[in-house]
Amino acid sequence: MDHDSLKDLLSLTKIPMPQSIEILEDYWSAKKYSRMGALKRFQLYGALATPEGRRKGGLAIQRLIRMNPLRALQSGIIVRKEIYNSGYSLELAEFIGIMLGDGGLTNYQLNITLNSQTDKEYLAYVKSLIEKLFHIQSSVMLRKNENAARIVVSGKNLVELLAGRYGLKVGNKVRQSVTVPDWVLKKNEFAVACLRGLMDTDGSCYAYAHNVNKKRYYNFALCFTNASFPLLKSFYTILDKNGYHPCMTGRRVYVHRKNEIAKYFQEVGTHNNKHLHKYQKFVDQKALPER
Repeated sequence: MDHDSLKDLLSLTKIPMPQSIEILEDYWSAKKYSRMGALKRFQLYGALATPEGRRKGGLAIQRLIRMNPLRALQSGIIVRKEIYNSGYSLELAEFIGIMLGDGGLTNYQLNITLNSQTDKEYLAYVKSLIEKLFHIQSSVMLRKNENAARIVVSGKNLVELLAGRYGLKVGNKVRQSVTVPDWVLKKNEFAVACLRGLMDTDGSCYAYAHNVNKKRYYNFALCFTNASFPLLKSFYTILDKNGYHPCMTGRRVYVHRKNEIAKYFQEVGTHNNKHLHKYQKFVDQKALPER
């Protein structure tokens, strides 16, 4: 209570002024409680403008964000995206094949590079597959003066899920000698789905002609190309275990037998229609479509 108010109150009540009264200056408590607040802040966050202080402050902010992520978003703070974990499935196994073929992981992004002209339908399929598996939207970036389209998904949580649980690698795939993860190889239907993803991205199919005794023969071939030898070996092994007779030369695995190529399109199938169109054209017309 201020001094003037006390005098007025005592005058009204006819009570004498106490002798043991201490008159303090205005805002006398501000200094005391400011000091207490500063000490508490120091205990929580460390000294100002020091590495330790910044570390403690950052940890405190992270705790607040985890407690109320919606409020953090409303405040303009960028938070980690929630990623749906679909678990092991045929579609995930196929997606692993897509990533091993034309995909890549950085510390914060997933990207898949496809041909912007010949893979238009397949690009839409891959985008929908990502959304179905992880409940997250992807974006497409086109490269100027190149027939390349890059599907991009940003999210540390997604990278950690794919690398930590599902066996993909962050960084250069060739240097790390990537291969098909064990969980895929242990179940044949997963391995076949992964095979489809690999072939739809790093695979090609083509018709060719050759002459025997002056007679011209037309043939069709499947070819998978990759710079990682362990991945080539896995591709070869999956085909072999499923009754095919592949051959491996350098960085390529081929399937040449007519009945096995028909079997591949019937049993393994493809979601990249450019492969199917080439094969159908060959079967229907015995033509030589462009590679």
